[in-house]
Amino acid sequence: LRRRRRAILIGSAAVLAVVGGFATYKLTRPSAGAQFERIYAQFVGFESAMCQCTNKVCADRVMDGMNKWAMEMAKEQPQNPSQPTQEQMKRMTTVGEHFGQCMTKAMSSPEQAQ
Repeated sequence: LRRRRRAILIGSAAVLAVVGGFATYKLTRPSAGAQFERIYAQFVGFESAMCQCTNKVCADRVMDGMNKWAMEMAKEQPQNPSQPTQEQMKRMTTVGEHFGQCMTKAMSSPEQAQ
């Protein structure tokens, strides 16, 4: 009877540990929507920085920062990232187009480097 209780207690503890570990993993891992919002906010920051540029030197600096960020993101992201929704793609496309317009303007500006 004592062995049986001991086995039940050990089994219960093992199940609780597994369930607790899984729950902790799920709760601490950001959702796909939260991941997108974090990436989107960073990209909007790069867009804002690019649109403030008035010359090629500044635009190159922003591009270098964005490339560094993208490399770090590639290391952090899972092998099979979630696919963005249609709405998310539209939002990113709008920001990307504006970023490109600002970059073109800064790169073709005749102003001297700051």
